[in-house]
Amino acid sequence: SGQLELPLLEIDGLSMSTLIGERGVQTDFSITLSGDSEAYTLNSDTCFDYDPRDVGTANAANAWGLPSSASSIPDSWTVSIPNDVEIRWHINDPTLGVFADVICNKAIEAERTRLDIENITNTQGLTGGDGFCFTGV
Repeated sequence: SGQLELPLLEIDGLSMSTLIGERGVQTDFSITLSGDSEAYTLNSDTCFDYDPRDVGTANAANAWGLPSSASSIPDSWTVSIPNDVEIRWHINDPTLGVFADVICNKAIEAERTRLDIENITNTQGLTGGDGFCFTGV
């Protein structure tokens, strides 16, 4: 597909990764929570298909692909719309105390979308992890 999967964080059963395409644009994000065998997924286009400004914050959750064992995203995940070009998902694995922001971006009048993954935070000082955000490589 011409995309590269970049593991962002892998620790104690939790994994986060992103797909990077042309010009380094991130288009897809996945997170497998500790204790789960399948990932929650978010695509930048789908994120805007369920823009909370249009469908409301409760229905915005439909942008996420769910593991077969889940009927919805975790209750602790929240969405906000800080400005005209972003949809910001604050996600976490509360068991491990790991948090992150997944930001869907689309410039005004633009057709292309992208994701930015920010503020991956390990609040419990977990060690022995892997992935770009843990090792820098």
